[in-house]
Amino acid sequence: MRLFGTSGIRGTLDRLTPELALRLGMAFSTFARGTVGVGRDTRLGSELLSLALMSGIMYTGNDVIYYGITSTPSALHASKSLGLKGSAVVTGSHTPPEIHGILLFEEDTSELHGEHEALVERILSEGSSRGASWRDVGKLSEEDPDRHYLEDLLEVEIEPRKLKVVADGGHSPIVRALKGVFDALEFDYVVYNEELDGTFPKRAPEPDENSLARLRAKVRDEGADLGISFDGDGDRAIFVDERGEVIPPDYLGTLLAMEYGKPGDVVICPINTSRVVTLLAERGIRVVYTRIGPPAIVDALLKEGGFLGFEESGKYIWPDNLLYGDPLYTLIKLVNLAKRPSGLFEKFPKYFRKKRGYYCPDKVKGEVLKRVMELTSQLDGSFSHIDGVRVDFQEGWFLIRPSGTEPLFRLYVEAETPHALKRLFELGESLLKEALKVEGGASP
Repeated sequence: MRLFGTSGIRGTLDRLTPELALRLGMAFSTFARGTVGVGRDTRLGSELLSLALMSGIMYTGNDVIYYGITSTPSALHASKSLGLKGSAVVTGSHTPPEIHGILLFEEDTSELHGEHEALVERILSEGSSRGASWRDVGKLSEEDPDRHYLEDLLEVEIEPRKLKVVADGGHSPIVRALKGVFDALEFDYVVYNEELDGTFPKRAPEPDENSLARLRAKVRDEGADLGISFDGDGDRAIFVDERGEVIPPDYLGTLLAMEYGKPGDVVICPINTSRVVTLLAERGIRVVYTRIGPPAIVDALLKEGGFLGFEESGKYIWPDNLLYGDPLYTLIKLVNLAKRPSGLFEKFPKYFRKKRGYYCPDKVKGEVLKRVMELTSQLDGSFSHIDGVRVDFQEGWFLIRPSGTEPLFRLYVEAETPHALKRLFELGESLLKEALKVEGGASP
């Protein structure tokens, strides 16, 4: 059974068990020889999974530096500063509270990908990890990762500005680093949903329409210049401008690429990215499309020499900083543009978007995808099979793909008008629902 999905290993505790975490620690340790940093989120099972994971790492002879409850960017900045051989973060990230996860990172802060991911899976399946002698078991120490995160962020050149920012912490451990940055920059700020609670009592781990509506209203009520909403482990963020309007991540990624890139540069984004990125061609910036998820994006960044990667979920990857999502670094990049956010997008075309998830058991995803390909093959459009099936038409496109982190198929649609959006969404949904009728499948 394949363990790694789009990003790390995810599942409920009946799948992602302490035994599996122990074995995963042993397998990862045989790959990342040397000291490894480990952090976790606040989900109710994350402590026991992190203890099991660290036991496996130490059992095979590696030392562990334990970061405790922390955001994923904090853990990676700490491991980078300390020169560690790898990192692991026990987190369900943006998924519902009952979903747990383990993310494994290489020495360069990229998520385990390609041959290395396959190697760890092979070690797991073959059971070839062996323990150290009693004299050589690894040692455990502790470290505050936020200290390293703040030091790295405050080394970035920052244009001094008096700003008021509203932040929805999303019960994420990134809040402490966030406040440290805001204090250092002398921002006026309001932070809410900052309680660390693994049940996520006040909003879901992923920013959604309801939680963003509250942020939008609060930005307007406070007369703030900017709003920001984080996911559960702090590696994603959605920004809101001073009018209380959500800035689509594709648009922000395109803007940042235009402002910080130059002719000949390369930007990486997944196949579900908005057509707005076609603006980059006018600046001589090349766009390379990939599968969805940080491993695929980072793999392309390294191969193509890209200077920025981003995705519509709100993840921004700057290789000169980390090879993973870092919203506070992105916030500084946005603030340095020294303009009110709304004015930065005045000349951008307006597209209309919609996405939805449809339940589908993991075991039939392959068969459902095969059926989707058959059903869409007769459509009059251009096709991409980089990840699922994307069909482009003159007035827009839709993408149907299996989720790599949840038992879902996802439908993404973008169009030039609301009418075209409705038509393309209905078309894509009808095809997906038909495909989900395969034996063992499920309709939404």
